[in-house]
Amino acid sequence: MMYRLSRTVLPLFAAFVPAAAMASPDGLVINEIMQSNIECIMDDLNEFPDSWVELYNSGSVAVDLSAYKIGLKSEKNAYRLPEIKVGPGEKVLVYCDKSATGLHTDFRLESGSGGALYLYRDGMEVDALVKIPKMPSPDISYGRSSDGGDVCGFLPYATPGKPNPGVIAKGVLGSPVFSHPGRVAATTLTLHLSVPEGEPQGTVIRFTTDGSEPTSSSRLYA
Repeated sequence: MMYRLSRTVLPLFAAFVPAAAMASPDGLVINEIMQSNIECIMDDLNEFPDSWVELYNSGSVAVDLSAYKIGLKSEKNAYRLPEIKVGPGEKVLVYCDKSATGLHTDFRLESGSGGALYLYRDGMEVDALVKIPKMPSPDISYGRSSDGGDVCGFLPYATPGKPNPGVIAKGVLGSPVFSHPGRVAATTLTLHLSVPEGEPQGTVIRFTTDGSEPTSSSRLYA
């Protein structure tokens, strides 16, 4: 039987405003990013892209992505997005894996601190995330607390293609402690789990048995 445990970030309701976040003329914004995608999502090639960006149309009319470029530094070196229509309230994922084709950019996001990501239209910067903090752990996303909102930070759980959670987080909990190390067991064994020392009061462990990512509604370990 396969068990998967969650390592959850702590909600923080007093959030901060990104150093640069502007709405494009037709409402397209950088909504969420993941700097190190290990096993969060697979792309259209059934592979795990190095990193990804979620764009969100917060406007009232459809937009054509081919009018936009996305990049880490200057507009000149930014990647031209393909001709895809994104309707009002819709999202599209851009895979940052250096493949340089379609929705796969010619760059990847860096997980170190101080990075930035820019969105351009007609040679003008229309949205940006700057001074992106160092990623605390793989498979944790950074973005707007709510779709198209002004408050940014690390999210309690990644939401590619889905509504953002409405809160941001201030840290990552430690990994659960196992009474036995990971191995293939030839006989039945009793496994105990515990919360590592020093975690906040009320910290719990939730798990799944089908290999899926645990959520706040997954089974509670007791």
